[in-house]
Amino acid sequence: MSRLKTPKKPKKAKPAKSLYREPAKRMSRKERKLKEKRRKQINKHIDHAMGFIAIALCTVSAILDVKNNKDS
Repeated sequence: MSRLKTPKKPKKAKPAKSLYREPAKRMSRKERKLKEKRRKQINKHIDHAMGFIAIALCTVSAILDVKNNKDS
């Protein structure tokens, strides 16, 4: 007689880490500096990503323009 497999328990999702804390707790200078530094880092990454997207879009539009000019 074969054994029946028991269903696996679903894994619990880890809570997402965020920059924001509960407003009830006061932030120390060190924590505030770290939070500000992290925010600047994130904004820098976003700016770089947007720059790459802009370059890619310009390249694609230039390629399409050249292709359309050859067709006509």
